[in-house]
Amino acid sequence: MRHAWWIGSVGLLLACGGQSESSPAAGGSGGAAGSGGAGAGGTGGAPSDAGADVVPSDAGPPPPGQSILFEVSYQNFAWQPTLKGVFITADGGVWSYDYFAGDAGTTPPTVVFPATEQELRARYGPSPTQTGSIPVGELFARFAEVKAAASGVLLRQHACDDAGERTSLGYLFDAATDRYDPVILGQDGDLAALNLAPQAAGLVAWLSQYVPSVASCKFEGKACTGATCPAPAPSCPKGQLPSVVGGCWSSCVNVDQCLSVGDCSQCGGGMACAVATDGSSHCLMSNCASADACTCPFTPPCAGGEAFCQSTGFLQVKCGG
Repeated sequence: MRHAWWIGSVGLLLACGGQSESSPAAGGSGGAAGSGGAGAGGTGGAPSDAGADVVPSDAGPPPPGQSILFEVSYQNFAWQPTLKGVFITADGGVWSYDYFAGDAGTTPPTVVFPATEQELRARYGPSPTQTGSIPVGELFARFAEVKAAASGVLLRQHACDDAGERTSLGYLFDAATDRYDPVILGQDGDLAALNLAPQAAGLVAWLSQYVPSVASCKFEGKACTGATCPAPAPSCPKGQLPSVVGGCWSSCVNVDQCLSVGDCSQCGGGMACAVATDGSSHCLMSNCASADACTCPFTPPCAGGEAFCQSTGFLQVKCGG
């Protein structure tokens, strides 16, 4: 059975199976790292010390054959078609791409995951340009955090209209099949997404230095647990829960704004409930009719997809590697 996993306005489609292809598309990771070009967004490709003091014990090179480690894409089809961003390769290269630059009106291809490198690069257009470089020690330390981020619960909410979406991704790679799978680190814009894994926020902040700023809307999370004041919680309408401000119950908010909930019974009908690796419960937007939220094609509850998701009941899952 094939599963669609749409990320942003342009489909990045998650599917099961498929034959392996290992030949990279033209414009591969070539281009020597350290070209001295200006980094995307005017960073000059300078090394960043953000989080450099926290190096995972398993920091090291990616699996053999993996070239693309990270990507940040901005896409907007509300007005003028836009698909652009940056990707980072294993040699430290920071590459900028604009699919529609000089384009006569073709449609970006849908990527079906697990995907080959050639399929990923097809979305980057004919001429990505190296705009900077990252020391490989720093890059590998960051890349080592991607697998942990894949276990994060992925919260979503509708944040804007017609703003497009900017999606930050890390890529996991299966050297046996030469195929990539995405890990959603975060997304802002029309549909905002928040990966609750601690590593995800740091990776999104680190990647942002290489990406030109775009107008967008971020996930607005509210505390809905942990009240310590003696006053009772207010009664909220269906689909809402009381928020917590300064340790006390406060105004009612939509359930999809809650960073966590007391238990899965607080999730309304049609919402999925995901339990994180720390045992906390979370109510999730879901566009699926299936009772198994792990196989939901359009709104995966765990940032790394089905491989990091365990179904525990009707629309209930546990995220973890």
